[in-house]
Amino acid sequence: MRALGTRIGEQMRSQTSSSASTHERISNLADAMRTLGYESNKVEPAAKRELPSIAAHNCVFHHLAAKHPEVCHFDLALMAAATGAEVQHAEGMVRGGHVCRFRFRKPEKTVPRPGTGRKPRSLLEFRTFFQRLCVTDGHYFGAFHVCCNPQGARRGRR
Repeated sequence: MRALGTRIGEQMRSQTSSSASTHERISNLADAMRTLGYESNKVEPAAKRELPSIAAHNCVFHHLAAKHPEVCHFDLALMAAATGAEVQHAEGMVRGGHVCRFRFRKPEKTVPRPGTGRKPRSLLEFRTFFQRLCVTDGHYFGAFHVCCNPQGARRGRR
């Protein structure tokens, strides 16, 4: 269900201007939801740095989602792909909430570790990433090693 939601969301996103901001894409998503039968509206954030959220006062899949929660995963994947933002299902009618509330935030930008596809989660992992990169690619970044290695030793060089 997530893959299908992602595919449809990507199609929706491709129909908007490439220069559209995340705020505009969230507004477009709220409009699209209304055309599909949701009573949805965009809720402006309290702080300027935050992204707007969407509140849906009805769920067109409510009875189906009560039996098959993966329907919600479809919606979340579609929203994430359509907006380019991470989506949190903050409140859900199927879980007893009064509305379905979707909060958006910009995805964190991290650098994957070489060969693993996993993202570094700390400064130590980030340092280790660069050390592995030096060894893997056969390059030596002297300034990096002097800054990150207290002894200034040339670890990672072979």
